[in-house]
Amino acid sequence: GGRGRAAMLDKAAWAAWAAQPQLCWGVGTFIAANVGHLGAVLVLEAAMRLPGAASVMIEYGPGHERWQEVQKTWQAVPYGEQWRTALWNMLGPMAILNSVVSSFLLPYLLGPAVLEHGVELPSWSEAIVAFVLLELVGDFFLYTFHRLMHELLWDHVHQYHHSIRTPTPISTVCIENLDATLQGGLPIMLSALVVRPHPLAMYAFVAQRVAENVVNHSGMDHWLIKLIFLKFERLGRAGTAHHDSHHRFSNHAKNAKNFGEHFWIWDWAFGTLGHPRWGTHDALNTKPAAKAA
Repeated sequence: GGRGRAAMLDKAAWAAWAAQPQLCWGVGTFIAANVGHLGAVLVLEAAMRLPGAASVMIEYGPGHERWQEVQKTWQAVPYGEQWRTALWNMLGPMAILNSVVSSFLLPYLLGPAVLEHGVELPSWSEAIVAFVLLELVGDFFLYTFHRLMHELLWDHVHQYHHSIRTPTPISTVCIENLDATLQGGLPIMLSALVVRPHPLAMYAFVAQRVAENVVNHSGMDHWLIKLIFLKFERLGRAGTAHHDSHHRFSNHAKNAKNFGEHFWIWDWAFGTLGHPRWGTHDALNTKPAAKAA
């Protein structure tokens, strides 16, 4: 029937794509990263401007309303500069170089068995297991390199990103090129080498990872965001406030807290977990109305 023919065409199209390692492991991950980034940025930049959005924004007490703090940040790093830097990091020469390196290095290191298996479509169970493992391993490497940014490369690399004290979605990759590589490209590549996933699981992971990083910079703590990204703190997942408080209270090189972005477990394990552990906007918001709630 028609469905059978469509399925055969889908399999044939995927096999043709996956048979080209440079397309599959280079161009594919590049597209996934940009879809995750731009999609999340456009949605959340619009959402935070909706009427009533202030009620779900993380705030730090009277006199520190979110939009006032954002405007102070724009004085330090103008909004237009944040957009230019973010797009340069996602689409510019360093992003293309990372993609090219990935397109040649990953197929070589993963080996023929992974490449041959990737030509076939994966089962749902295989894809889900690989995705979960990529999330865990990827966030461990992100934790490691993020901590390195603070403790060894603060002055000339990571400090620029922390000039954004109150982040917004577009500020996610408003960072130095080396910072983008060490916190973005390298953890993703290393997690692929550890997990050895199917390419489709890899695409899902890359898109979701970048999109969730945008969420973590949005300052929005809403039940729908938690549901979509499964950000359930009591299962080890880091809420939006985990990284938001990192920007607020860890604008320095030494003794910073909350380096993990998707899980708080690495900060707990290595002694860098700061307030709040079960962070929500209510936990941080010290307005009288929030206290009464």
